[in-house]
Parts: sequence; C-alpha cells; structure tokens
Amino acid sequence: MDSENVKERIVKYAAELFAGHGCKSVTMDDIASSMGISKRTIYENFRDKNSLVAACIHYFYEQSRREVEQIIGSDDNVFGTLISFAQTTSQVMLQLRCNFFREIQKYFPDVFATTVQQYREQHVCNAKNILRNGQKEGLFKESIDANSAAVLITTLTNAILTSNMFEEQGYDKRQMAGNLVYSYLCGISTSKGLEVMERLHEIFNLSDMFLLNRASLHGIAERRSSSNQQQNTTQQKS
Repeated sequence: MDSENVKERIVKYAAELFAGHGCKSVTMDDIASSMGISKRTIYENFRDKNSLVAACIHYFYEQSRREVEQIIGSDDNVFGTLISFAQTTSQVMLQLRCNFFREIQKYFPDVFATTVQQYREQHVCNAKNILRNGQKEGLFKESIDANSAAVLITTLTNAILTSNMFEEQGYDKRQMAGNLVYSYLCGISTSKGLEVMERLHEIFNLSDMFLLNRASLHGIAERRSSSNQQQNTTQQKS
C-alpha cells in the first residue's frame, strides 16, 4: 500500500472517531489502535494532531463540495437548489457530535481560525449566490440583503443540526431545520416565489421537503407540467 493510500485511510478513520467521540478525547494512540498501525506511521504522515484535525475537517467538507457545485450550477429553480443545498450540507453536519466545532474552537484554535472559518465562509458564499439568483428570477424580494440572509440561514441551520436541544424535546432536528428554512424563504419571497413554495408544499411536508434530492425535484417539475397541461385541457373543453 502506497503512502498516499495510508494517509487517506488515516484521515478516514480519524474523521469517524473525531465525529463520534470528539477531537479532544480521541488520541493518536486510539486512532493507531483502531487502524492496526503504529503511532509512528501516523506521525510520518501528519506532523501533529492539529494537522490531522485540519485534514479531517477538509475530508468532511470535501464530501459535499462536488455535489454543492453541481447543485449551484444546475438548471433547477432556486427553491429546489436551496433545498438540495440544505440537504447536502445537513448530511455532513449530522455526522458530527453536537459540540464538534465548539470543541475545535476551544482546543484547536489555530485550526478553527483557518480551516473551519474558511469553509464556513464558503458555505455562506454559496447560499448568498443562490439567494441572489432567486432575486434575479423574481422569486425573492429585491429589498432583502442576500449576504445577511445567507449568514442567518446557514448559522441557524447549523446551530439546529449540531444541537441536541430539539431531540431532547422530542423533535427531529432535520425537520426543525426544514421548518426554519421553509418559513424564512416564505418570508423573503415575492408573490411569484410564494406560488412556487406553495406548489412544493402541496406535494411534500416540511420534513420531506428538507430532504428532497435532485431526482425528487425533477419529479416535481414533471408533475407540475402535467398538472398545468390538464388544467389547460379542462379550460379548453369548458
């Protein structure tokens, strides 16, 4: 096995352990033991734990990067894009312990200040671009500041997904995040945008809506087109 594959395996194993048990409590010995390798092998690939934690954060975000780029570059309507974007990013967030990022901020401040902040800024930038596209399509109000709206949506959604507060009260965190996104989008939508939102809501409840995938969104478009054709046919007959 070449050194690159060894390094990739270390990141994968370490990322799973950090996500499940926390970055502070998991030691290099724990990682080596779980992989059946020596701790020396880890240090041959990573100079210290900080660099390994940074590589693991990159691993988590890389899982969603390509799909997010495809979503943003797609021809779906902006609501479908936002829902798919939320779905993709939430899958990454749900892998992590509730206090994952707080732990990194406290115990690995250098990693937080560079790697974590970098990806958070990119996450906000992606959301901002989607919202601006919605404004160009006439779906969102022009008076809304896309940047502050993106910060609000991403920050609150991530806070919900990385907290156990709602689950302790018997609520599904994904559904709560979906409620947040849906309600906020309704609030910033134009009359044209609200029509699209209502059509989506007629087909899926809030929880399902948040978990839509791209295939489902194309299904929505097909059903909407079929429904419009039926309505036109009925009007012509009458």
